[in-house]
Amino acid sequence: MLKKSLIGLVIIVVIGGGYFGYIKYMTYKEVERQETIAALERLDKEYREKKLIELRAERAEQEKKRIFEADHFSKVLSGTGNIEKKVVIDEKGIKRAEYQLIDGHIGGPYRLWREDGTKKEEGSLLTAEKYSNGQFKKTRYFSEKHEYDEKNTLRTIIAYSNDGSRLWDQTFYSNGSKKSMFIHDYPSSQSGEDFAWYENGQAMFKKHKQTSSANHGWAEYWHSNGEKRCEGMYDSDGLWANDRVGIWKVWDEVGGLIAEGYFSDNKIDINKPHLGTEEMIKECSNLNILIKQDN
Repeated sequence: MLKKSLIGLVIIVVIGGGYFGYIKYMTYKEVERQETIAALERLDKEYREKKLIELRAERAEQEKKRIFEADHFSKVLSGTGNIEKKVVIDEKGIKRAEYQLIDGHIGGPYRLWREDGTKKEEGSLLTAEKYSNGQFKKTRYFSEKHEYDEKNTLRTIIAYSNDGSRLWDQTFYSNGSKKSMFIHDYPSSQSGEDFAWYENGQAMFKKHKQTSSANHGWAEYWHSNGEKRCEGMYDSDGLWANDRVGIWKVWDEVGGLIAEGYFSDNKIDINKPHLGTEEMIKECSNLNILIKQDN
């Protein structure tokens, strides 16, 4: 009887010890879990506080930059402030640059020359970080920027609105006639109106671009003799940029209609009345063909 009692006592002690040990272990794990949660919350709070400090510093820097640019822009417009003229001469004695500092910052009229002494560029700077190796770094332009080829022929004019929000990018042929013009918002968007001309002065195309490479909206193309070449609508909101939608028409060089069709998903709808082929319509706006026609 005593033996059985002792065995029972041992069993109770073992089982009880295991149970209380398990409770102790689970209590330890819960404490560990709570400590981990608390540590993560502290880290999250520290991270949020750090990001808030960084955001405030970034906004303060942006405001500081805005105030500086507004003041600097006003001085560029009025020609006021402490103006210092700068001339850069290379080791061969050739003048490479003329520009000015306004209160120690680049701004206002400038000119650049190539190594052979030919004029490369001239215009007016709103801001620039520095001049180095024949060019300005981190540049924002004011008014107009003119670029010239080696024969001193004007090839590009980039004109900016006074608030810097609108840009006119123009190029010219070697004979001086206008080659292209792209008018768009700057610098936030490449969306705008795109124009081109043949070297003889006739219009080549007029269209709208959603980005620098995607046509969007109504477009018109012409032959080099002035006759309408084709017209229709682009929709760059589709799966592919430059999708043709709706009715497109194509004319020959004497004004005769040679192709017409209704486009859906950039393909001609053969179930609707059409003239000519899909390829004829798509080729009418092929710039390589238009450029060849100009030569």
